[in-house]
Amino acid sequence: MYQGGLSTLNWRTMTVRMTNSVNPETVWDLLLQLNPYRSMGPDRIKQRILKELTDAITKPLAMLFNWYWKSTEVPADWKLANSLVIFRKDKKNDPGNYRPVTLTSVPGKVMEKVILRGNEKHLKDNSHRSQPAQLHERKVLLIKPGFLL
Repeated sequence: MYQGGLSTLNWRTMTVRMTNSVNPETVWDLLLQLNPYRSMGPDRIKQRILKELTDAITKPLAMLFNWYWKSTEVPADWKLANSLVIFRKDKKNDPGNYRPVTLTSVPGKVMEKVILRGNEKHLKDNSHRSQPAQLHERKVLLIKPGFLL
């Protein structure tokens, strides 16, 4: 299923720009949090293998993530996904008794989490500059259309 090559994806337009490079400690922490009993994605890399080899692959994976971040390219197979439906309960002829599942690349998911942590850290560190300190405590009032106050 490997399509080969790299395809361009500009991460910087999708996320807050990361000021530092990817920290190997962050990658190490995320690899240890992988659930070894989850299914593998289209790249056929098992989470159990990545978790067991955490000490050996942390630095190379962090270097790879840094390279992808700076080049704004991502492997094409990190964008692929296997979608399937899994039977839940009751009658098999009822479509409501199935749930959709999408299996994606494990290294791609780890890189997404690295970017998410970088964004969260950036927002936390810089929230005092342009926004109130209680950013995470704001409540939103949703009003139905046509509702008069």
